[in-house]
Amino acid sequence: MIQELDRVILTTDMPEYHLKKGDIGTVVLVHGKNEGFEAEFVSLDG
Repeated sequence: MIQELDRVILTTDMPEYHLKKGDIGTVVLVHGKNEGFEAEFVSLDG
């Protein structure tokens, strides 16, 4: 089960957000009973 503050890794590119497969982020919000998630991704240069 994914919880807030868990680290996540993208499994697909998301070029519209400048994110690439393998980027690491942190879950900041879990919607409902794991119905959806919001995650933040930060690059090494900020």
